[in-house]
Amino acid sequence: MAERKIIQPDFLIIPGPVAFSKKIQPADKTIYGVIYWLDSLKDGRCTASNEYIAKVCGMTSKSVGNSLTSLEKAGFIKRLFKDEKKKNRSQILPIVKYGFHQMMEQVPPNDGTNDPSNDGQIRNISKSKSNTVDSQSSSTSTSENSRDAKDRPMNLQNFVDWCAKSNQAHIRIIGEWAETVKPEFETLGQWQVYLKRNFRPATDLVPFSREQIIKAFAEIKKAKSEGWLKKATLETLSKFIIN
Repeated sequence: MAERKIIQPDFLIIPGPVAFSKKIQPADKTIYGVIYWLDSLKDGRCTASNEYIAKVCGMTSKSVGNSLTSLEKAGFIKRLFKDEKKKNRSQILPIVKYGFHQMMEQVPPNDGTNDPSNDGQIRNISKSKSNTVDSQSSSTSTSENSRDAKDRPMNLQNFVDWCAKSNQAHIRIIGEWAETVKPEFETLGQWQVYLKRNFRPATDLVPFSREQIIKAFAEIKKAKSEGWLKKATLETLSKFIIN
């Protein structure tokens, strides 16, 4: 088998939660950028070996292995294996993506099935599967896939479950809020809009303690049950905490 040609990326995208993390080392962040590049910009998924990543980054295979372990412990990647002994790796999934739209593309399907390639945990639903079509066909296919993804059924429990698995506090807060107010959305596209709308207020809530947020949730539930609070938003939650 011919050796895979080593190509270094012209630039790397390293999402903020990874770039500013204190749990990992600078070399780990570079490797995450390479994994993200292979998965999202170059090949459509990262199937590279430790040796290949090492050559791209100018590191040793052992250093890459250590970095992958650190990244997985931090919740930034997931390594998939073809065998139970985890000696034959099939893919590396970058968990933290750039922007809310890509993050929502990791939501599991709402059809009760399991995807054996990723244990039903993470599934990219909008990438084109073909790399052989011409640029015009590829562009059309990607656009159609994106539309299909937005129309895919998704209920409240799917969204709440996905948010709960996020390693980002503001995403988990949005999920808990959705579980509290129970918005009646039915498609992935609607939940994408909901996520974007609540991004900023949820981020503003991150500095508050877990106890403060839980208490505010309880107070809002009580206020709604008593009838004096008709409509509540995440901004309302902030006011309950401050007051």
